[in-house]
Parts: sequence; structure tokens; C-alpha cells
Amino acid sequence: MGRIYGTSHPRVGQYDRHRLLIDQDGSVIVAGSNSTLDRHMLVRVRVDSQGPFVDAALSAPASLVAPPFIDLRGYHVAIRSPTGMLQLKDIATLPSVSRQVGWAMLAECVR
Repeated sequence: MGRIYGTSHPRVGQYDRHRLLIDQDGSVIVAGSNSTLDRHMLVRVRVDSQGPFVDAALSAPASLVAPPFIDLRGYHVAIRSPTGMLQLKDIATLPSVSRQVGWAMLAECVR
């Protein structure tokens, strides 16, 4: 029988656009974008013998204007600069986070 991880939270809708992506190693990347606060977030969820856990996450300024994409060089996000120009931002690796911080960031991104 399956297991349910996490808890339920009221939907507050801070991050109004979401994407699920597959990382190079098979991990799931949850990408969220907040057009009101002009921010985006990438959160990596891995699974081991103990179950799922979050080990890396990034929260950064500027909302996403297109879905992120992943290749052998890292993560790539399209954002709009403060002057309105379209920019492609390359992120080589996502910063490591503790499991507790990672779950909190994922909860912020999806609720």
C-alpha cells in the first residue's frame, strides 16, 4: 500500500504557476513562479530507501516567463529583467538545503 508524505496546508496561492521537471538523475524538480512578488523557486525532490526528501532548492527574484529546462550544463530559467528585457539565467547547481528547510521551501512553493 502507498504512503502519503507531508501534511495538508490551506492553499494560499503565493506561487501561481508550477511545473514538474525531471532532473538528470531522475529526481523531480518542482518549479514555481510568483508574478505578484516577482520571484521563482526550484526545489529538487529525491527518493531513497527511506522515502522522498528535498535536498536542494533555490528561491530567486524575477518570475518565470517560460518553463525552466534542464540539460547537462544545469538549470536554465527565462526571466524578465527590471528593465523589461528577456534574460536566460543559467544555474549550474541548486544550493543544498537541509531536509527540514527543503520541505518548508517545497510547502511554500506549492501551497
